[in-house]
Amino acid sequence: MADWISGLGGRPGERWKNWTGDTWYQLVGSLRKPCADCLRRHGRVSPRPWPIPFHPHCECEQLEVPPGAEAPLLFGDMPGLMPRLSGPGQVRVVGLPSCWLQRTGLVSWSDLFDGNGEVLDFDLVVKRKGLTVDQLLGAGIPEAIARRAVGLGPLGR
Repeated sequence: MADWISGLGGRPGERWKNWTGDTWYQLVGSLRKPCADCLRRHGRVSPRPWPIPFHPHCECEQLEVPPGAEAPLLFGDMPGLMPRLSGPGQVRVVGLPSCWLQRTGLVSWSDLFDGNGEVLDFDLVVKRKGLTVDQLLGAGIPEAIARRAVGLGPLGR
């Protein structure tokens, strides 16, 4: 079983049923002011109460799932949750450069996360997608960041 602090997740769209004899807890991450760590845990269940708040200004909550009951929330996935967030919320989760890539259609939300819901590093996304400096500049990425992401040195080198 997963480490309890990470909680137990499942396939997106499935709902967990508590077949144990104990109350479990489902985490509800804030979609109003999300952070990547909390949002990654959204919908996960744990056999122990979540140690919330996870950080200053954390707005996560937890719901009890008594024995025999179904968890209130479906398991989610990070790419599926991203469109439900405000623009600033999306930036808080993946960073501004990655948001620019998604908004210009160079990448999809699923390109920005690994299979565990972890946010991928901007440079790694650029390399995986084979993006060029010109494409990045067209997406509004500052030239120094674009050059670094594709493996070029600073200007003049």
